[in-house]
Amino acid sequence: MSISLCMIVKDEGKALAEFLGQHKELIDEIIIVDTGSSDNSINIAKKFTDNIFSFEWVDDFSSARNFSIEKAGKEWILWMDPDEKINVRDFSRIREMIKNKGYLGYSFIQKNYTNVEKHPRFTKEPKHGFKGYYLRRICKLFQNKKGLKFVYPVHESVKNSIQDIGGRIKKTDIVIEHFPEMKENFIEKERYYLELLKKKKELFPDSNAEKEMNTEKSVLEHFSN
Repeated sequence: MSISLCMIVKDEGKALAEFLGQHKELIDEIIIVDTGSSDNSINIAKKFTDNIFSFEWVDDFSSARNFSIEKAGKEWILWMDPDEKINVRDFSRIREMIKNKGYLGYSFIQKNYTNVEKHPRFTKEPKHGFKGYYLRRICKLFQNKKGLKFVYPVHESVKNSIQDIGGRIKKTDIVIEHFPEMKENFIEKERYYLELLKKKKELFPDSNAEKEMNTEKSVLEHFSN
């Protein structure tokens, strides 16, 4: 069994080399989709892979993700961002997991480090220079099957697509550490995410967009004080 890493990037030069170097032993193929970088992201990506593609941004993360997985040639797809990290001790566990094709996907626990104590799911536990964290379960690893796709313009997910065809997603205790607040343009991105969540609420009224919007507002309120 083999794994394609699928990433969408924009101006991720500062984090990309470290990320790809840390995870190269886990993956068999790297797919990089650039959505308009003005830094050295593409040049850094070229040191690790020839599978680099450009995608015109259309205010929809799912569209970019779906473009990336169309380029994947391996049996399993792992989608991540440069500000995430899987501990090397879990690499062998993931390799064992993908031998079981009885599940279409595996969900991991995303541990988001934050200083926003008012976040509704905040847990106080200082680490990595942050006051605490909040958890989010995400299907990050899934079989490269025709018909599977991401939905939602932001906080995109492949879970719905897997369930629509009767596929099973196995919950795991594997943690992905996430450091969104370390980005220089973090506040700008949060404001942008809030606008995309308004779009998500309009297009997908049955989603949890309203709850996600309230969370984004609490984050922005923290950094505006």
